[in-house]
Amino acid sequence: MNRSRSLRIFTLLQRELREHRRAFFWAPLLLAVLLAVAMLLSVLVVDRISVFGDTLIQVIEKQADGESPGIIIRAGSEDRRGAVGIGDAEDSIDLASRPATQDVPESAWDFDLDWTFSPPPVTDRGMPASEATDERIRSLNPLLNLLHNALLLVLMIAVAQYLLGALYDDRKDRSILFWRSLPVSEWESVLSKLAVALIVAPAILIAISILLQVVTTLLAMLMVWRLDMQPMAVLAGNLAPARLLVDQIGGWLLSALWLAPTCAWLLLASAAARRSPFLLAVVPVIGAIVLESIFLRTSVVLDAVGRHLPHLTESDDGVGFYLFGPDWAAVDWLSLLAGLVFAALATTLAVTLRRHRWEI
Repeated sequence: MNRSRSLRIFTLLQRELREHRRAFFWAPLLLAVLLAVAMLLSVLVVDRISVFGDTLIQVIEKQADGESPGIIIRAGSEDRRGAVGIGDAEDSIDLASRPATQDVPESAWDFDLDWTFSPPPVTDRGMPASEATDERIRSLNPLLNLLHNALLLVLMIAVAQYLLGALYDDRKDRSILFWRSLPVSEWESVLSKLAVALIVAPAILIAISILLQVVTTLLAMLMVWRLDMQPMAVLAGNLAPARLLVDQIGGWLLSALWLAPTCAWLLLASAAARRSPFLLAVVPVIGAIVLESIFLRTSVVLDAVGRHLPHLTESDDGVGFYLFGPDWAAVDWLSLLAGLVFAALATTLAVTLRRHRWEI
């Protein structure tokens, strides 16, 4: 019995993924490829910039043999920049400020002064000694998290579109009659769609994200190597893959709990709509927020909806976008539990509507 149920659920999940493989697999994979190509091009651009920098340094060194605004002229007891100095500071003569008709002392044309060019010393890693205490690459984790969140944004758009049409399309194209002819309960059908949105599709995206992050790390090592530095020495202490993976997986688990009522509400709208599931999902919420603000002068509905929608704030209550990993200790567990209760009620109502109201 359990084996038969597991096989049915697996078949339902396979069917959903096969029908929506463009949104859940090919779209994030294409975005990952585009990001990887963009980073590869940036590595080539960095190489050109470094070559241009070496050429510029050679030009500056050649200019050290002649007059240049950046050349230090030492004369007497002090150094001067952009002026010819003779003797003490009182005797300094700024040629640019003197009138053209005024005679210039002959000593001002003495080019036997001590001309020096003193570029900053460079360490064995190729960076100035004054910056040797600073990390050239502080950490790759924020960059990798940024790429991961870019893929998450695509996933959330795809999931919202999928849930709005999940139960509505079955009634619209009459495929619900086929699924009712199979030994599959309404609960299994609805829960399989909810599982695809909250578990299966995110798991596929995390796998693609990990692959993209590995490629990004390799490209970063290539860039460091092209800058004549040791990739392992520079990146070894600036990357925490275990912490990164735990933060991203844990971040989505917490996000799934917060987003469960929103996903269940979209499924309910898909099960109840006759024309537009999007309008049915949005209009009642906006109406409740407006009526509450007018008659009660409160924002309970707005705050509840805002907590269970994907957003990014300065604190760690952002849903779906955890730049540095979720803060489990700062979670409002009461609000989270209330959202899960609402999700259970909305899912139950969606199953009831699917069972008794399937015509359009």
